[in-house]
Amino acid sequence: MKPEQALTPLQLRVLGVLVEKAMTTPDQYPLSLNALTAGCNQKSNRDPVMALEEEQVLEAVDQLRQAGLAYAVHTSGGRVQRYQHNAREGLELGPEALPLMTELWLRGTQTAGELRSRVQRMKRFDSLQQLQACLDQLVQEQWVERHPPAAGSRAPRYRHGWDQRPLPEPASKPAPTAPAKSATGQDWENRLAALEARVASLEAALGRNPQPDSESAEDA
Repeated sequence: MKPEQALTPLQLRVLGVLVEKAMTTPDQYPLSLNALTAGCNQKSNRDPVMALEEEQVLEAVDQLRQAGLAYAVHTSGGRVQRYQHNAREGLELGPEALPLMTELWLRGTQTAGELRSRVQRMKRFDSLQQLQACLDQLVQEQWVERHPPAAGSRAPRYRHGWDQRPLPEPASKPAPTAPAKSATGQDWENRLAALEARVASLEAALGRNPQPDSESAEDA
């Protein structure tokens, strides 16, 4: 169920990292504040790249806890407080939808093909058609927006519904060119008449300025 109150980019980054690490590095999960901050600031698999302080991350975690999307835990034998997500139950996202949403939260606008190659570390989709069906359902439920292809591409782009960043210009269709007109019979007649008039004009000019013949040239 999509909350009426939109999550902020910072909250989505923190929530996305918690979901991602739960799926990709379960042996290091739940996350300490230090590990969570490092995950938010990592340069790979992130768009945009952020440089958050622990205080900012902790504030976002507290907001997610109040929304029922995260909670703090103490592992056995551990003194450091750790955090884990509650996105599946809190947002009512299924096992296929949650990894896709996480990828969109962490990396922004993508095509279906890009999503399939990148989401495999969290969830394997056997075919692009399987992933596309899940995307279509998320679009219908207004979790995801579908946008026109980028310039030079034919693939639609997808982004989560809370992403307000401007999109690059879509691919523009080339303006149709008018087919070349073939010359008609009337066109040829007009061209021939113009050529004949030009020849007549040249002949008249030569008649007014006759060139000396060879005998006159020798007498001179």
